[in-house]
Amino acid sequence: MAASKASFRDLEIWKSGIDLMVRVYALTAGLPATERFNLTAQLNRSALSVPTNIAEGWGRGLGGNQVQFIKIARGSLYEVLFLLEATKALNLAPPTQIVTLSERLRGLGKAPQCLS
Repeated sequence: MAASKASFRDLEIWKSGIDLMVRVYALTAGLPATERFNLTAQLNRSALSVPTNIAEGWGRGLGGNQVQFIKIARGSLYEVLFLLEATKALNLAPPTQIVTLSERLRGLGKAPQCLS
């Protein structure tokens, strides 16, 4: 761990994960009620998983466990990306909103896989 980081809350990647989660929740709030237990729930769970796993990895300290949680968070990013594509294919949300969110997601997925 870098000495300058006192908490997972100090990590830019965690802050970006929180931003992603908030944006996904905003998008899913506008999805049809028929998707509440399907696409909406899965998108929200996946988006929530990103900062959750970053925080948990931080809490486990340096080593293999930390890396594993970062990999889980990255996998959740790609899950959100697919689910956004599904939302777009099903015409359930404005395409521009999905494209903007997908671009932010891709940028987050390219971030270094570390907690420093």
